[in-house]
Amino acid sequence: MKVARAAFGVGLVAVVALTIAMAGQDATMKRGGGSSIVQFELAGSASMAHEMLDVWGPTGREAAHRSLEFDLFYIPAYVLTIGSAVWMVSRGWHQRLAPWLIAATIVAGGLDYVENAFLFQVLRPGFPDGAPRVAAICASIKFGLLAVAIGFVAVWAGAGLIHRIRPAS
Repeated sequence: MKVARAAFGVGLVAVVALTIAMAGQDATMKRGGGSSIVQFELAGSASMAHEMLDVWGPTGREAAHRSLEFDLFYIPAYVLTIGSAVWMVSRGWHQRLAPWLIAATIVAGGLDYVENAFLFQVLRPGFPDGAPRVAAICASIKFGLLAVAIGFVAVWAGAGLIHRIRPAS
């Protein structure tokens, strides 16, 4: 448990620091009515991606590129944070789910890297028409897997907290 707590702490510090750095890039992209990086991840079509790129202009595209570069470090940070949180809240019968949820978090991280590879292509002139679609599919699956793992943590952390503060019968 000490290792999981240490991993959680290190991951959380990295997630917070990178979230702050990425928020600055997102603010640049949103200037003038531009889309966020998450909206870009989920664009899903070449026409939607072109529209976003046009609104962003060169400054927004550079900010999106920097955001994707930060994401390369953000991915292992959130995988570490969520995976260790899953491990820390796992007790009793639901502990059997922990390895599967940790694996799902790792798969989500892998999908995020694939998504980013396609998004880097979209930021280049003449990108393949299918690149936004592949990125959106990867992003959608990633968000679903992470939602399940985070939901597990929220439910069982909440149950543990209630158990600790509720007087014993």
